Amino acid sequence: MSALDLRSGYFLMAVNASDIVKTAFVTKNGTYAFRRMPFGLSGAAPNFQKAIDIIPKSVIGKFVNVYMDDVIISSPSFTQHVEHLKEVFRLLHEAGLTLNKDKCKFGCEELKYLGLIINKEGIKTDETKVQAIVEIKPPRNSKEVSKFLGMSQWYAKFIKNYAELCEPLYNLKRKFKKFIWSIEVQKAFDAVKVAITKAPVLKLPNFKKPFELFTDASSIGVGAVPNQEQRPVVFASRTLSAAERNYTVTEKECLAVVRALNKFKTYLVSLPIKVITDHAALTRLTHGKNVSNRMIRWALKLAEFNIEWEHRAATQNAVTDVLSRNPIESIIGEKVHCAIIRDLVLSYRDKLIEEQRTDSELGHIYRYLENPEDSSVNATICENWSRDFRLIEDLLFYAKYATSLGEMRVYIPQNL
Repeated sequence: MSALDLRSGYFLMAVNASDIVKTAFVTKNGTYAFRRMPFGLSGAAPNFQKAIDIIPKSVIGKFVNVYMDDVIISSPSFTQHVEHLKEVFRLLHEAGLTLNKDKCKFGCEELKYLGLIINKEGIKTDETKVQAIVEIKPPRNSKEVSKFLGMSQWYAKFIKNYAELCEPLYNLKRKFKKFIWSIEVQKAFDAVKVAITKAPVLKLPNFKKPFELFTDASSIGVGAVPNQEQRPVVFASRTLSAAERNYTVTEKECLAVVRALNKFKTYLVSLPIKVITDHAALTRLTHGKNVSNRMIRWALKLAEFNIEWEHRAATQNAVTDVLSRNPIESIIGEKVHCAIIRDLVLSYRDKLIEEQRTDSELGHIYRYLENPEDSSVNATICENWSRDFRLIEDLLFYAKYATSLGEMRVYIPQNL
């Protein structure tokens, strides 16, 4: 790999003759104007980036990546790298651009770029940047919270469940909400720091190979992980809005897929994608009965992708299960009493599942969540009632007032 740095940056761009007067400034020695693009103009950055993208357009995405005045060249072999460098030098020379040789690096095995470290293994965090985040003291006001979130968010792509981890911190920024640094917020603050220090190495995507997209949803968030060769390319998650939290289970699961494909559309739209979900109903998205208008709109959006659906149980879909279902409370073990209840239930798991499925009061809800196309249930009625329940690993949970997985309650049929 090699990194090139353009000399003088913005001053490489000439200002249009009719616009020179707009850059005029007054000094004690008279009025002057810029003939080259100066720093500080509102349109300087986007116009510079646009120009830099056009110059090596024929090789961008193949072996060149450009951000502002930094050019990265990567090749599979040294011989090819030399040829790639010659091609880039030719394009820069034809455009009249020059390089700052003191800042250029050639033939490196590893490069630091935009706060990240890139090598043949993949992309990882820069320890010096991470250490700066770890050493941040607890914020004293919402402005300092925003500063911390802004710094940590750059590494969100490395962190499972980042959105849910930060939810207590986001709540502090809401209007008309008093700033109170509670124990819950402190734990979230510490959890984000720990997650950044333990960030995995992300795989560099290979656009000649297909992607696997793992998605999942919970009552508070959605998560997605594009994979290649059993390695994560990037992690993505976000919390649900107040309106989205009222969606049915199937709608939340579908939202996770739609949001993920929309986020990674640039990379995935022209490639075959295997979407892996733990919600069986999504694999029959276009064949269901009583499908809501929202689901129909989403189905039309998904039609532009080359999708192969695959259902996997939650126990086999652990990565996105963590992304969407583990809010900060359950990760740090705050709701200990819920963990005890789960251990007790697991001892009678098979019997409990059978009783829930055949229960006279809520058996129809169970069967609807298990299979929305089941002809033995009234889909219209069940769709409304099912908003208050979640089917997790074949167990029915009451989740109407729950803000996390740890606050959900297992439904116990009357027969038990």
